Amino acid sequence: MKIHLPLQHLDRASPWVCLAVLVGLGAVTLNRPGQLAAAAYHKRVQLSAQHLPTQLEGWRCVELPIAAEELDILKPNVMVRRAFVDSVTGRAFELTVVQCPDARHIEGHSPLICFIANGWTQRQTQTVRAQADLPAYTRYRFDRTFEGQYESLVVLNFVLLPDGTTSSDARGANAVASSLHDRWLGAAQYMLVFDDQLSEDVQQRALAQVWEASQDFVHTVASGKRGQ
Repeated sequence: MKIHLPLQHLDRASPWVCLAVLVGLGAVTLNRPGQLAAAAYHKRVQLSAQHLPTQLEGWRCVELPIAAEELDILKPNVMVRRAFVDSVTGRAFELTVVQCPDARHIEGHSPLICFIANGWTQRQTQTVRAQADLPAYTRYRFDRTFEGQYESLVVLNFVLLPDGTTSSDARGANAVASSLHDRWLGAAQYMLVFDDQLSEDVQQRALAQVWEASQDFVHTVASGKRGQ
């Protein structure tokens, strides 16, 4: 069965635009006392990442590589990338979860930066309100022509914050990053990338499955402020 990975043509070696953004934000700084105080919290987050979903009903999990350049730029405490493959159709979505000890690094990992830097054109942005069983998130649609072939993707993106709230985009991470007291608690980002051939209903159900299976990690990220 052929696996249809939504990002099989993404040039992982070109996140240098993201790097330029991060440097412009002043992300390269000297250590501060707040970093030391947050170390135990980040260790808990790292341990809880072991429970991020590797099984979803109806989907087969495939571990995906992470480019060394991404790790150098984001300096993550946690970063996983997995494809979940429909066991019948072979179509897949890609899940990336990243948690950075410095919230400013999440700002540079916005889909609007990373996808456009890889030659995609933004066609649609929609904020979806929180529901009983789901956080608020932003739904992006990008397209491009690659080697003569038209491609279209849908990206669902949201951010977990250390005070127990979520943000539908990077603005929540921006607020944490602007606080010298909270900055070193960092933030976490979920990014789900779908082939546009998958229906919006399938995308929504996949997000709900990921969210339900991530609750241990979600609650641990949310505990940052309580631990101060």
